[in-house]
Amino acid sequence: MRARRSGGLEITGLTENEAPLVWAKVGDHSANLRWRLGDGDFEIHTTYIGAGLAPVVAAALNLQRGSTESWCALEGEPSGTLILLSQSPVGPAPQDRRLFVQVIDFSRLRTWSNSRVRWSGWVPTAEFVAAVEGMTAAVLREHGEAGYLKWWGGVAFPTEMHRQLRNLLNLDARRFSSTDEGI
Repeated sequence: MRARRSGGLEITGLTENEAPLVWAKVGDHSANLRWRLGDGDFEIHTTYIGAGLAPVVAAALNLQRGSTESWCALEGEPSGTLILLSQSPVGPAPQDRRLFVQVIDFSRLRTWSNSRVRWSGWVPTAEFVAAVEGMTAAVLREHGEAGYLKWWGGVAFPTEMHRQLRNLLNLDARRFSSTDEGI
């Protein structure tokens, strides 16, 4: 399947091999975030000691609401990865905004020690946000809220944040597609 474009970028119909972001279960209480955005192609390992998928969804939600900067931490044991996101507006429509991303690995995330930049680059904000929504929807379809809760060691699926993100994406797609059509 391919992404369809109609006032916005739809990611939810992509297969795992085509999706720019995938949250892949690698065992009880752990996952890999597979990143294929911009010219980045890598995996970030995270475990139950963090908040699971919620920080990534929260970062996308902040950006979609218009924040110029956001971040999320994906914790491991004891390592972790920090993803810094800085938005640069190019035009008034959400699809015109660009995002500078820095992915920084730490050998000990809680003390910020031994850091290295794994990847940095630019991606369209709309592409990142839609990819996060698509990834989150795929996790929900595959595992459900109860399955995610069990898999992630008692951490709840970010249902409300996901609903808000999906609603904002739908609202922005309708608003800017009707503007483009002269309505």
